[in-house]
Amino acid sequence: EIDMQNNVGDTALIWAAFNGHPAALLCLLQAGAETKLCTNNGNTALQWAKAKGHTKCVRAIEEHAAAKAAAEAAAEKAA
Repeated sequence: EIDMQNNVGDTALIWAAFNGHPAALLCLLQAGAETKLCTNNGNTALQWAKAKGHTKCVRAIEEHAAAKAAAEAAAEKAA
């Protein structure tokens, strides 16, 4: 499962964001990884990327969230 969490709440997406791996992060986002999951201390992948100064990861998550929101809004409007 793409969103499986370990004993401290890390997912593959959170790990990629924490460690500054934008290519892996993009692959996970495109595969449907959930951006809203938190580690046991309450941090999301976006929060970890910001805290660690990984700007490419931050940008990828924010752009993905914006595209997802736009697609959901368009689908809602069409319904």
